[in-house]
Amino acid sequence: MRAGTAAIIAGAILFAPASSLAQKKEPDKPEVVKLTLKGVHVVHKDDLLKSISTSASHCNSVVLKPLCWVTKSKFVYSRKYLDHEELKRDVLRMRVFYWKRGYREADVDTAVIKNSSHKVAVTLTVHEGAPTMVSNVIVTQETPILKDKEIGKRVVIGANSPLNVIRVDSSRVFLQQSLWDKGYADADVDTTLVVDQDARTAVVTFTLKPKWKTTVEDIVITGNKGVSERTIKKSLTFSKGEVFRRSEMLRSQRALYESNLFKRAAIEPRPPVDPFLPDSAKVVVVTVTESPPREARLSAGFNTVDFFQVEGRFSHYNWGGGARRIDVQAAVGNLLAGSLNGRGIFKNVSNVATSDRSRYFVPTYTASIDMRQPWFGSPHNEIALSLFTHRRSAPGIYV
Repeated sequence: MRAGTAAIIAGAILFAPASSLAQKKEPDKPEVVKLTLKGVHVVHKDDLLKSISTSASHCNSVVLKPLCWVTKSKFVYSRKYLDHEELKRDVLRMRVFYWKRGYREADVDTAVIKNSSHKVAVTLTVHEGAPTMVSNVIVTQETPILKDKEIGKRVVIGANSPLNVIRVDSSRVFLQQSLWDKGYADADVDTTLVVDQDARTAVVTFTLKPKWKTTVEDIVITGNKGVSERTIKKSLTFSKGEVFRRSEMLRSQRALYESNLFKRAAIEPRPPVDPFLPDSAKVVVVTVTESPPREARLSAGFNTVDFFQVEGRFSHYNWGGGARRIDVQAAVGNLLAGSLNGRGIFKNVSNVATSDRSRYFVPTYTASIDMRQPWFGSPHNEIALSLFTHRRSAPGIYV
């Protein structure tokens, strides 16, 4: 019996959730009841706090604060404990945070003050130091593709500003995307930083390498079953033989999703056989996963004026092929009006100054048919036709 009991206890410990074991160990570490940042001026404190691991115990929500005054239950209050190893890493994280934003000499001092047994207050004092300033930004093009105005809009770092490498990288991406939109899908942008540590200055150079203009050699469709290749190709905003632009791929992908014909639509160029020798002629692969082409919905309800109502909707996203969409909607109201009139919560509509009260008990209805044809003459055009009819009534006013 003792051996069996010991085995059960050992198994329970072995398979116990790691979180529960961790919670038993947590009290060995002091609880952080207060975290203070000092010396932070050039960055937002909230952004800096998000970059570190150490945090103070806090209420889970502003709405729950009244409960947190009464109880510190884990359901309303989160306790945070001090990890000295993580605190050391947080110092490095904060220095990297400042370094990326141009403050390469920033340093951090830490202070841990005991408030009581197993409770501490942590203070992080930042010495931001002087920033490394950008003295000049140079953009060179092997072939003049982008105009000065376009370059000015894409470069988000300028002279006489801190050397923010995040802005440098963003500028590189924006310049590369501009070249892609011009049809240079294999374009590269090299970035060079020349830093003078003694003078705390830097020169930023962007070198644009457009390489060659790219075209669409072929379009390959995969994954389609009920939707024809012709329908998919008609939905694309580019075609075979045109200039290959990545922005058109994104626009075409959005158009495929908006058709409601596909749960998944991926458009990407086929990788070259030799990655070191990319081809200017791109084979674009369109991979789709189809959704059900039809959708139906039926609902019913009631209110105090229109009595019972029934509504139905039907949509076909590929009616007759060609991504042609048809939506049929119908609703019937005023049902059981004669039986429910004036009973319970239902309004008495017979108290009207007219001799023909029975017509207010006749069912009301609305019905409509909408048909839409995409890419009418162009992928950017759509033609629609709508038909509708209805019968409505307001007792004593109109039918």
